[in-house]
Amino acid sequence: MNKKLMSVIAAGALAVCGSPISANALYTERMTGGDYSDFIKIEYKSDDKVNYYIYNGTETRFIDPENPYYRRAVREEKLSDRIYFNIAAEEGAESAVTVGDNATSGQINLLFKDFETENGDAVQVHGSIFSGTYKYYAEPSNGNKKGDVLRLTANDVRRIRDILVNEAGAADIIFADDVNSPSNGSIDLCEFTLSYEYYVGKTKEDRAAKLTEIKQQVEEFATEKGFDVTVSGESIIFVRPNKNISLAEMAEITGAIDDNFDDIALYESWQCDASESFGGIDLMNAVDGDSNCDEEMDMADVVFIMQSLANPNKYQITKQGRFNADLDGNGLTVGDAQAIQETLLGLR
Repeated sequence: MNKKLMSVIAAGALAVCGSPISANALYTERMTGGDYSDFIKIEYKSDDKVNYYIYNGTETRFIDPENPYYRRAVREEKLSDRIYFNIAAEEGAESAVTVGDNATSGQINLLFKDFETENGDAVQVHGSIFSGTYKYYAEPSNGNKKGDVLRLTANDVRRIRDILVNEAGAADIIFADDVNSPSNGSIDLCEFTLSYEYYVGKTKEDRAAKLTEIKQQVEEFATEKGFDVTVSGESIIFVRPNKNISLAEMAEITGAIDDNFDDIALYESWQCDASESFGGIDLMNAVDGDSNCDEEMDMADVVFIMQSLANPNKYQITKQGRFNADLDGNGLTVGDAQAIQETLLGLR
């Protein structure tokens, strides 16, 4: 790096840059135990992609009086990065594909037939079923990575935005890099059913014999682990504590059983009322290099980047500002501060 250039960046980092920018109003944090004090996380069922929460409050509408371990639950699945958008009411710009307000996702997909992300994924456009604000969304897609949470770089996002604006007449474009789909339902921590494979092509007698076998194994396992429970059931397996224990304690017992028996599954019921919440970065008003979100690129952005990297607790950059400033698409680094400064000095 040019020594003179580096010294300007370093000196700028020492300057005072006002108070940290407030959080982006469009951003919605994922559900956590801290955000919903009446729910507890079911740890053994949760992972990096899917989280489960069960109601731990006292509202009777979320509780079965006959079974204190049957409760309302929330399931949150983390999804791949998405770009939500609408098509402007007027017809889009002239292109090989003419789209407008009544465009189908299939028509818009033709614009991305040769598109490849920096991670080697394709881009697929879908109708946005659960969002009342956005009619479509685009996301990375790759059959070889089915089930993975796929990412878009800042460069990918800018390229997709340009195609949507210039060739599809898109408006209200939001980049969502923390998309999760929460579904309401219920979980019974005492009730296990046979795995799906034991219902397909099996007679009633076959299922009953399998259930009896597993019930005995679960009973032996519970005794070995010192769980004070009773195992019963004729068509399903009930594992009920013999004394009152907390929901968290019952979840721990359930988790131990679930980890040791592949033939049974905890009873869950999920309703088809999923909605989507996500972190939003406004692509229609994104200004390259604008780390402090004052709608222009200047030396204050260089200063703010350096301050946020050196002291992130004090100088908290927003998701919008981080995206704006990530000029190389590889995350926010000193290199981005250098690139902004070079641009301002006319060296780029």
